[in-house]
Amino acid sequence: MKILKLTPLEAASALLAIGIFLYDRIMTRVYCRSILYAVLFIALIGFLFYLLGRRSLKGLKTLILTIFFTTCLIFISLYGYRSADPGSGSKSARVVGIPVYNRNRVSFTARVNNPKKFLWKPRSTEVWVIINDFNSPVERGDWIKFTRDLKPIDRYSSYYGEYLFSRGINYTLNAKKNEVEVIKGNWYYRLINSSKAYIERVNDRLISYPQSAFLTSLLTGDRSNLPESLKDSFIRSGSFHILAVSGMHLGFVVFLSIVVMKLIGLNHIVRTIVLVVPVLLYTVFIGNSPSILRAALMVFIGIIVYLLDRDRDYLNILSAVFLILLVVNPKNIFNPGFLLSFTAAFGIVFLAPLLYSMTAGPVPGYIRGLLSASAGAVIYTFPVLISYFKIFPYISVLTNIFVIPLTMVAFFLDLIIIALYGVFLPAANILALCEDMVVKLLIRTGGLFSKIKPVKIKSFHFDKTLFIFACFLLFIVLTGFARSRRHIETEEK
Repeated sequence: MKILKLTPLEAASALLAIGIFLYDRIMTRVYCRSILYAVLFIALIGFLFYLLGRRSLKGLKTLILTIFFTTCLIFISLYGYRSADPGSGSKSARVVGIPVYNRNRVSFTARVNNPKKFLWKPRSTEVWVIINDFNSPVERGDWIKFTRDLKPIDRYSSYYGEYLFSRGINYTLNAKKNEVEVIKGNWYYRLINSSKAYIERVNDRLISYPQSAFLTSLLTGDRSNLPESLKDSFIRSGSFHILAVSGMHLGFVVFLSIVVMKLIGLNHIVRTIVLVVPVLLYTVFIGNSPSILRAALMVFIGIIVYLLDRDRDYLNILSAVFLILLVVNPKNIFNPGFLLSFTAAFGIVFLAPLLYSMTAGPVPGYIRGLLSASAGAVIYTFPVLISYFKIFPYISVLTNIFVIPLTMVAFFLDLIIIALYGVFLPAANILALCEDMVVKLLIRTGGLFSKIKPVKIKSFHFDKTLFIFACFLLFIVLTGFARSRRHIETEEK
């Protein structure tokens, strides 16, 4: 395209996102899937003609994109928008989310397996479980047994129902403690849970509260012990992403792993291959958060691209990850966490380099880089923040310049303290004093910027999904236009 230049992966990811949105709007109509079958059949006939030797046929890329697009949507209509029938009677489910305790009530996500497994039927369904008057510990990986029937989620009844739908949760279970039996998980989950408990215990012993709770949240993603005032402070300053384990935290792990492997003396090929291990371990340790999955998949695809000696186009890699996660769970496209993760990454990859080149001057390159990345992420996450949370903390462009470096220092220091705790306690105590000061400074910095009131919208009168997709289309057009401009400038030189 002369005006808009997009790679096939970018075009495919954009088409699939738009297709899911359109399918969601007309999914109650019976003929929707029939139209998809008809389009796929016509595209396959055209592709067959091409393979038979009629090379004059134009639009091969369009045919391939159409086949891919319709096949994905048919798969999604058969699999992604349907849930396994849990049936009646006694059922068992595995706890897959971090349990959240509120007084004598616990809530978590569990996965119920379908006893009848078919090729085109989902093998499991996600359930939001609430157990009242329950004081026993429940951990990720445990099994629960119950007999109460599950209640289907009404997506349109409330914002909460829509949020659960976007996470792929199809049923709710509201039970009492005598209606649920908890069975401890296997060694794999027990190891993860005991590691998280060990991190929390070390932080609580060596570092004062709430700094200890902040560090536990930073390393494990468990925010249950954080005071609400601290959470609110980071939300208003636009730096709450440091408390929600994301690609930034995985980036810290990647950076630390590379430094350690360089000190050991491994060459760059071996380092690249071995890097898979810490990334995989940290991803499994945290769980299936959209932002962690996005970052981990980007690292894995980046490693494959590097080993195959291909050009590293980060927008292409981001588009590939977007496609994979959408096909696995198409409801992700309505999940605010998923949207925030990808729009922020897109802003950093696409817009930040443009802003960096536009702000050349006396400002040091490190500060310009942080400012550009922060501004790119803030601009592209604006539609999601306004639509879902009705708040836009514009001050986060500046907050991140101070908060992110302090967060990185706190992250690395805490890992060193945990490693030294069982080996050389005096050194761990000395570092804990330094860590306490770093985290206090970080919290006060966030509190200082939180005094600048963010933009708030009391009522959003537009269809938020339609608004987000309109912005999504605008971002795609801007990307294609920028690529086209760069291509023309390169040819002229």
